[in-house]
Amino acid sequence: NAVAGNITYTHSNDSLDFYTATTRRLRITNAGRVGINEDSPDTKLHITHSNATEDVIKLLAKPVSLLYPPSRFGS
Repeated sequence: NAVAGNITYTHSNDSLDFYTATTRRLRITNAGRVGINEDSPDTKLHITHSNATEDVIKLLAKPVSLLYPPSRFGS
């Protein structure tokens, strides 16, 4: 599909949207808020995730790593 991935700027609400596989994955609002799988982010970084079997956030800083949600890992 020629338009499966794209970047769209919407003038009416001054937002920038990133699409893969014809699905919006990320939005940057006119307030500078970033939503990942979230249409209306209400914090600086707002991540919506519905698959409980996958990690949401993975931060790596040698020698320590952090996975979120920590409850999945007994922390």
